[in-house]
Parts: sequence; C-alpha cells; structure tokens
Amino acid sequence: MTYRGSILLVDDEEKILRALGRALRDAGHGVVETTSPRQAQRLLGERPFDVLIVDNVMPEVSGLDVIREIVGATPESERPQILMMTAHATVESALEAMKLGALDYLQKPFEIDELLVVVAPVKAPRTWPNSSDSSSVSGMAAQFTLMSGMSRCALRL
Repeated sequence: MTYRGSILLVDDEEKILRALGRALRDAGHGVVETTSPRQAQRLLGERPFDVLIVDNVMPEVSGLDVIREIVGATPESERPQILMMTAHATVESALEAMKLGALDYLQKPFEIDELLVVVAPVKAPRTWPNSSDSSSVSGMAAQFTLMSGMSRCALRL
C-alpha cells in the first residue's frame, strides 16, 4: 500500500473518530486521532501534518478556533490542508472556514467515501507549486475545483 500522507483527525465523538480513522488508515494515510481540540493544538505545534480534519462543535475549543490558531501561527506553505466537518452546519461557519483556508466543509452525517474523495489527492510529502511553474498551479486549481465540488454541504449552500 502506498503511503498517502499524515492526517490529524479531531472529533469529540469517539465513535465517529474511530470509524473515520480506520477508513483513512485503510486508504493508506497515517492518522493521529484525538477527541481533544486542545491536544490537537499541541500536536499541530509539535509536528507537521498534511491534512487537518476537524469537527467544528466541540467542548472547550471550536474547530473554527483551532483553524484560526493554526492560520495565525503557521506560514501558509507549512499549514496542513484543512477539512471541517460538523453536524451543526451554518452558512456562516462554512463561509468562515473557507475564508480561513479550509479545503472543504462536510456536513454530518456524510458517507465515508465523501471524505476519502476529498483527501485522496493528498500525498506525502506534500509539495507546494513553484510560483514560476504555471502548470503545477493550474493543476492545483483544477484539483481544488474538483474536490470542493464534492461536498454535499457546499452543494446545499
């Protein structure tokens, strides 16, 4: 199996966390799971991840707060790609997540295959396009367009 990238998965609902973690590992990703947004913040400060998948509504700290912190503290080229998921979707939280740089916004419940489609293009190590290489920038733009169109929540908004 090909290693596809490291993912930090954050959800206070342990059953969902375990099911998603298992599916992502089966797809070849390295997954670190935590039910604590504070632990997620510590982990993000300790090591790089290719993707951050974070629930929005959690005790102590919201997923949006976790995203705000990483955006404020990490240069864009070193940030993980961000995917937000929530059972409490609002247009406002979806827009804010996307403005902060979230790749997608999934509304729970969702099919695990939807999540796998969004994270499938992630490979390790993550490389960022060279600004002088227009073909890689175009490719990333096309990839983003394809992925962002996959979310049911985005289609509903």
